Amino acid sequence: MKSEKVTLISSDGVNFEVDKAVAIQSGTIKRMIDEDGAGNVFSLHKAASKILDRTLFFMENYSRFEREKRLICHGIDDLLGRKTRYLAAVATAAAAVDDADRDLGEVQIKRLAAEEKQNHWNAMFVMVDQNTLFDLIRISFSIKIYIFLGRRLLGHSGAAGPHQKGSF
Repeated sequence: MKSEKVTLISSDGVNFEVDKAVAIQSGTIKRMIDEDGAGNVFSLHKAASKILDRTLFFMENYSRFEREKRLICHGIDDLLGRKTRYLAAVATAAAAVDDADRDLGEVQIKRLAAEEKQNHWNAMFVMVDQNTLFDLIRISFSIKIYIFLGRRLLGHSGAAGPHQKGSF
C-alpha cells in the first residue's frame, strides 16, 4: 500500500516530498492540507531548505519511533490479555502464566530499549551548532511542531510544555 505524499516548498524554493502522515505532525501543515482539501503542494515561506530538511528528517524518524513503540505496546496488551486468560483457567495453566510473565518481561525490556534508542537519537539530533538549534526551535514554533519542544528532545525532565498534547 503506497502512502499519500505531499510536496513542501522551502522559502528558498527547494521541494521536499514527504508522507502526508509525517507532514501533518505540523499543525500549520495539517491546517493547510485541511483548508486546501485536494492540493498536495504547500509553500513554507518561513522555512529555509536547510532547516526544513532537518525538521522533516526529525519528523520522519519521530514517526518511525512512534510506530515501533505502538507495535511493542500492542504486543504488551496481547501478552497481558493472554496472562489474564491463563489466570482464569484451571490450575494446570500455571506453567503458561509463567511463560507469559517471562514474555511480558522481555517485551517490556524491548520497549525500554526502544525508548532509550529514541532518547539517544534525540540527543544526537540536537548536536548541531547553536544557530541551527535556534532555527530548529524557532521553526517548530512557527509551524507548530511541538514534539521538537518536548522536554525529552531538549534533554529536560518534568511535565510537557503548555502546547504539547499528550505525552512524548
